[in-house]
Amino acid sequence: MVKTGRVLAGVCVVLLAVSSAAFAEKGHHSDPQKHLDTLAKKLELTDQQRGQVEQIMNDYRGRMEALKGQMDALQKEKHEKINAVLTPQQQEKFKKMQEHKGLRGWFKKRGS
Repeated sequence: MVKTGRVLAGVCVVLLAVSSAAFAEKGHHSDPQKHLDTLAKKLELTDQQRGQVEQIMNDYRGRMEALKGQMDALQKEKHEKINAVLTPQQQEKFKKMQEHKGLRGWFKKRGS
């Protein structure tokens, strides 16, 4: 039982690493089936492993979507609070930054 747990944990670690690499290389997969196909091909998963990985992905999908909603709400709240301390001119610049480049991309490019 412990060995099975360790093997499954190892598969999860590899899955996360490959998934992260695929995410960085091609962007987020909006098609879960395509994502699964990519993982299965790159990891050379057996049919049994593919079924297990698919179940894991399905189990986490709803939880991740809920977290994305929470992150979006937090981002909006943060922007509102930042906006509250800015001058009108700064607010206009801040708004343009969000619209044109996306605030996350703006800060990311500058290493903040």
